[in-house]
Amino acid sequence: MRRMMASAGLLSALALLDGCTTPDMLPDRTTALQMAQERRTLPVEERYRHRDAGSELSAGNEVSLLVDGPANFAAMIEAVEAAREQIDVETYIFEPVGIGAELIDALERRARAGLRVNLIYDSIGSMRTRRDAFARLEAAGIRLCEFNPVNPLRAVNRWSLNHRDHRKMLIVDGHTAFTGGLNISGVYSSSASPGRSRRHHERDEPPWRDSGVKLRGPAVVRLQQLFGQTWASQGCGDYAPIAERDTTPADPDAQRREVRIVASGPQSNRASNYAVLRSAILLATDRIWLTTAYFAPDDGLVADLREAAGRGVDVRLLLPGPSDSALLRWAAQARYPALLDAGVRIFERQDALLHAKTAVIDGYWLSVGTANLDYRSFLHNDELSIIVLDRRLGEEMEALFESDLEHSVEMDPARIAERGMLERARGWFARLWEYWL
Repeated sequence: MRRMMASAGLLSALALLDGCTTPDMLPDRTTALQMAQERRTLPVEERYRHRDAGSELSAGNEVSLLVDGPANFAAMIEAVEAAREQIDVETYIFEPVGIGAELIDALERRARAGLRVNLIYDSIGSMRTRRDAFARLEAAGIRLCEFNPVNPLRAVNRWSLNHRDHRKMLIVDGHTAFTGGLNISGVYSSSASPGRSRRHHERDEPPWRDSGVKLRGPAVVRLQQLFGQTWASQGCGDYAPIAERDTTPADPDAQRREVRIVASGPQSNRASNYAVLRSAILLATDRIWLTTAYFAPDDGLVADLREAAGRGVDVRLLLPGPSDSALLRWAAQARYPALLDAGVRIFERQDALLHAKTAVIDGYWLSVGTANLDYRSFLHNDELSIIVLDRRLGEEMEALFESDLEHSVEMDPARIAERGMLERARGWFARLWEYWL
């Protein structure tokens, strides 16, 4: 949701003084190519099992794909209402409006009932939220933690305006978690899926199309560790994680899946989400289907996608038609000619504002998370991805991708090649700023 970034008019200028990460920290492509060439000969089940970054693979997890706001928020509210001890929430945007207010109401009820409720929200992402909304939460007993306050006098560690917490997660009793692209916001009150709820948000906007996952099992322990680390880094007081218990799937008949939690951020000096995705792209032998809300990649990722298409992999990008960031849309379109020329197919979703950040590769490796394919996600933000190795869930993700394509327009290489001077100038201008957007 880049309009929140735009609301801080001095962000890009001040970030120049912030001494933050540079693109030099991105992984070396030559080394990755050499490793990938050796592994492509392995069966798909073995090819993606090596550890690239983040934690080791965790077996025995129950993973459910949730599509759009109504489905995600309904599942989160149900879990919150069933909570017995503790609820941890981390969000970039905190906006208690519409369906977002329904979740906040549920959290308040549980806090008043005596449960421990902890909420981390990003200072920039939540700039438009009225202060009295936070006061109401504190009155209900919810503990609040503001990530990297805009006011440098309130910063706990080194003030870093450009370092943002873009992670989204909700953890209930240490055993059930939700994550994905969805913030706590009213824009998710409508569904972009045919036949589902079309209850409109009060703003005159198209519905937002997003994806999330519900996770239950041992991998949730790692998510709670990450939450506790962020809480501590911001000096938000004591944090008591739930003891490691009851982490087995709730449904004894549920499909057990292998999961890897990949967390990245500028303080770790590793663009882990970027490295893991690039590795999977280089290992692909059949298809690479990527969905992202913001596409402003570095040259290395563009080269990887072009190389994959050149060796016969079916490479498809699903990007927004309508967007809440004109500059990022122009930056994406500036990359179209080189990608299309290499055989990459590009689609733009037309009837909804696409905000999902997902990938499915070779029908087996899939990712759902918070990171976009842009410099901000690679270098400046704390981000989070859930990597799942599973054919059945991969088929479900591919079916969702194909459903999105039914509401999308494929970019015509000939038409893109004939872009006018104004379109080329816009793309050139946007790429000057893509590192900071």
